[in-house]
Amino acid sequence: MIKINVITEKKLILYNISILKMKKLNIIFLILFSISNCFSQTKEDLNKCAVEKYNLKDYLGTIEEFSKLIEINPNDSVAYFDRGFVKEIIHDYKGAIEDYSQQIKIDKNHIDSYFLRGIIKNNLKDYKGAILDFNSVIKLEALNADAYYYRGNAKEELKQFKSAIDDYGKAIHVNATNPNYFLRRGNLKISMGQTDSGCDDLKKYNEIATKSEKIQIKSPCK
Repeated sequence: MIKINVITEKKLILYNISILKMKKLNIIFLILFSISNCFSQTKEDLNKCAVEKYNLKDYLGTIEEFSKLIEINPNDSVAYFDRGFVKEIIHDYKGAIEDYSQQIKIDKNHIDSYFLRGIIKNNLKDYKGAILDFNSVIKLEALNADAYYYRGNAKEELKQFKSAIDDYGKAIHVNATNPNYFLRRGNLKISMGQTDSGCDDLKKYNEIATKSEKIQIKSPCK
């Protein structure tokens, strides 16, 4: 029968507990150190804190840091864009649109702000407003396939079907590797009686779609 040295065992337990306490203290110190940096008003520190909070999915905290940056420099277009992006994540669409709009006032050539604002407007069923934003994207970047595609979506919702098909075609011309462009155009063509052409689009979709994305093509396609 093996005898256990109770005193030695207790020492080991106390030693392990002390290590755990030290680890906890180190973690607390790192957190406090990070928080103390966030009280700094320098642009570099605020940016760093915003990134740290974003990585921790503390989106409200991230927005707070970007707001501090804007207080320091009301013409910081990047801060408006970043804050708008985070507001979009938490579904504050009105706030996101306001930030993207402010960013555009400062920098009228910022493609991403027009594009993301257009996406939000599309989702909020402001299709005419979305089309205007995608027009701006295309004016700045004529080979932006997604802008043509989403402008086509908005036109389709407004029952501007011929123009929507044209936009899907432009998106495909720029990027023929995105299966969704063919799927959307194919379904719209079939609904308008352009069966053969629409079915060809659906077949093309299946050719380039991943295995999990493939669809079963039904009547009226053969």
